[in-house]
Amino acid sequence: MKINGEEYEFASGISIYEMIEGFKLDPEMVAVEMNGVICSRDQWADVILKKDDRIELIRFVGGG
Repeated sequence: MKINGEEYEFASGISIYEMIEGFKLDPEMVAVEMNGVICSRDQWADVILKKDDRIELIRFVGGG
């Protein structure tokens, strides 16, 4: 699958939430777009990724 434009391989059958955990990202600080559609956080545990999915992970950064 492509994540932020780069090819990655994960174990088959993982959810969006498990992918985020694999990258050691804080789920509260990430937005996920899958195949051009924003995925709501409450769906992350239920949406299973496929090898041809295109994912964009957007991390929120604080500052001022």
